[in-house]
Amino acid sequence: MIEELQQWIEAHPADNSIQRLSTATAVNKYVKGLLDSLRRVPVTSSNIETLKKHLVLIAQQNDGVRRKLIKGISCLKAEESLRSELEVKLILTCVH
Repeated sequence: MIEELQQWIEAHPADNSIQRLSTATAVNKYVKGLLDSLRRVPVTSSNIETLKKHLVLIAQQNDGVRRKLIKGISCLKAEESLRSELEVKLILTCVH
């Protein structure tokens, strides 16, 4: 499961291209793709910290992306407590 998450992270880097997403359409398309691919990765207590760190790095790049991620976390394959943990972490994340 950690290997699957690592592959997902490598396929979805937290780079400055996220900062250039300036329209609602671009943000929606990016987050939809991100969450669609993340749905295939099981989120467990063994990989939640790694996922949190990476999603925070992504969220720090663009506030629109951060807000959409918060709304979309509920679709992930994870226990409710893990999804809540991700939501809280993203809510508390500040964009740089």
